[in-house]
Amino acid sequence: MIAATNVQISANPPSKSDGLLNFRSENFVNRRFPPISHTSLLRDGGVDAVVVVTPTKTHFAVVTEALHAGKHVLCEKPLCIETAEGEQLLALAKNKGLVLIVGHIFLFNPGILKVKDLVDRGEVGDVRSLTAVRTNLSPVRSDVNAAWDLASHDTRFSTGCSAPSPSKCRRWERPFSSPALRTW
Repeated sequence: MIAATNVQISANPPSKSDGLLNFRSENFVNRRFPPISHTSLLRDGGVDAVVVVTPTKTHFAVVTEALHAGKHVLCEKPLCIETAEGEQLLALAKNKGLVLIVGHIFLFNPGILKVKDLVDRGEVGDVRSLTAVRTNLSPVRSDVNAAWDLASHDTRFSTGCSAPSPSKCRRWERPFSSPALRTW
């Protein structure tokens, strides 16, 4: 994990008027940093980086705007719904010399860090198989299915250890809330 120094929060997430999620509530952050539109935030020369935590379907447009405005971006996962959109964003960030990173916060879970340490030190022997079972049904998202929302953690974890990269991957899923979110 990288520690940041001289970081200052300068704004709060946008309101419903921007067509994005409404994160407004009566709390310290809202009192200290009143919500502003994301477009005015992107025009602010004093802002170097933004965090995008909006519905997945808006990520491509919002991140594109931020990169064109010269801002570094931390985007909640999944980055985009379409692979081609993600590739476009990566190319744009590289072209502009900006950092674009996806928020895989699960990698910093103490349990995951311990397993990674054990694998990296060779204390568990050769890793031949990894299995992940999801037993918690919340939060249930309506914008992406479980493969997009959760499997990225398992995939990123399996490629982040010293174990060899996976040679094949299988998934088994069952619709829980909406047939529209099926991937098959």
